[in-house]
Amino acid sequence: MNDIIGPLDAEPEAQDRERELKLDFSRADLPALRRRLASLSGGPRRPSLLTATYFDTAEGDLAKAGVTLRVRRQGRTFKQTIKRGEGAFGLFDRLEIERSAPGSAPKLTVSERQTLEGLLDAPLGEDRLFVPVYVTNVKRAVFQIARGGSQIEAALDDAVVEAGGRRSEFQELELELRAGDERDLFSLARELMTVAPLRVGVLAKSARGDELAKQKGPRTSFKAKAPAVAPGMTVEQGFLAVVADCVAQFRQNENLILEEASEPAIHQARVALRRLRSAFTLFKPIIADARAAGLAEDLKWLAGELGAARDLDVLIEAETKAREGSAAPDSSLPEILCAKREEAYAAAIAALNTSRALDLMLDLTEWTAVGDWRHEPSAAEDRAEDVQAFSGRVLGKRASKLMKRSKGLANLDIETRHEARKEAKKLRYAAEFFGRLYEGGRYDHFTDDLAKLQEQLGALNDIATAREATAGLAKGADDNMAAFAAGMFAGQAEARAPKLLKKAEKRRAKLKKAKPFWT
Repeated sequence: MNDIIGPLDAEPEAQDRERELKLDFSRADLPALRRRLASLSGGPRRPSLLTATYFDTAEGDLAKAGVTLRVRRQGRTFKQTIKRGEGAFGLFDRLEIERSAPGSAPKLTVSERQTLEGLLDAPLGEDRLFVPVYVTNVKRAVFQIARGGSQIEAALDDAVVEAGGRRSEFQELELELRAGDERDLFSLARELMTVAPLRVGVLAKSARGDELAKQKGPRTSFKAKAPAVAPGMTVEQGFLAVVADCVAQFRQNENLILEEASEPAIHQARVALRRLRSAFTLFKPIIADARAAGLAEDLKWLAGELGAARDLDVLIEAETKAREGSAAPDSSLPEILCAKREEAYAAAIAALNTSRALDLMLDLTEWTAVGDWRHEPSAAEDRAEDVQAFSGRVLGKRASKLMKRSKGLANLDIETRHEARKEAKKLRYAAEFFGRLYEGGRYDHFTDDLAKLQEQLGALNDIATAREATAGLAKGADDNMAAFAAGMFAGQAEARAPKLLKKAEKRRAKLKKAKPFWT
């Protein structure tokens, strides 16, 4: 199926921007969604079978540039598509070049090759080969829906992606705005959420394929990536890039929590929510509209709902290590902790399935795309400011707050030290958000020291958490040995605190002396 890039006479049938809202759902909800969509569009639609092969160079140049080259077969016809664009979590806005193709292998016109070279910012010789990387097979039902003053195409997909001998099944609903107002996409999505629980989608089919093709083993979590905040962006564009990255991290980890109660995933989901909350604080000058405070409160609530499960994961890990390295008596403490962990995970999953959690991500998607904050006259100048200048002020402010809160670290009470830890997190998140603006040695050294300080303050916080948790266990334990073991574990944890405090003080002093990378 390899093919040499070469010119064709045919020009693209369409070159446009694709604006669509992606929503994930489970196969069990497919019939109900099909019925509701049929009622909204005037009748049932027979599904069609679509097989698409995605191509790239052997070096993966297209994937690195966020470009996809696809040949899709429907019946006896083939269509070739080039896509490139941003997925602001649920709402995707992409350049799309599509035309009929002579067969199952890609062939580029002169203009298509020039477009690809522009997107890749590199020349493509005519001897460059495209190779198949992954295949999607989709059973799709399409519905044309009039909503408000808009025309919306709803594509209901039951799909599988295959790569490298592996396969992954998924179901998604794509609501594409053919004409009209984006708000009507969200209005339709909310009606459909009364039929089935829909979750904001963050992965294009190409992203699912790329992930599967590169996968070396089962995924247990998704860590944060560097947001696409680039030089020349406005503050508004920077905020959109940061939120998109945070929501993508949360949603991918949420899926793993729901599928297999993944321990690393629940940690990373909480990290994503904390990063989102930090973004709301950092970018407050441009997002102060009527909905921002409510969204921030819901993010805080959801992070709290996942907190007990994460705290017990940390506690169990620490208790296990302590027991392995000491002469702790046999007791029912491990079983007590594991039972509490099961309860906490069940509560976390229940929270993720509530309408409040489901609505939150859709509300956040809509607000980010079409919220009043984007048109508020009083913040227009702030939104249009260069993100580099903005980031320098923000980083300086956050660094000053950290130094102030952490002064005299060894003598701080637990609550004040916890506040210092939160300031370290906020500074680290800000540094990561704007990292692409400040690549270099000073940035690397500063963020490495900051990460270590945060880790040490986090370990001290875990000791405080362990003290409270084990005190409660000791009081409520029927097993006297469990109560004794809980107290012994708490004592071992406390013994680590002085050494951690000393390390944290040294790291803070090093950060204070460091030349800021943002100046």
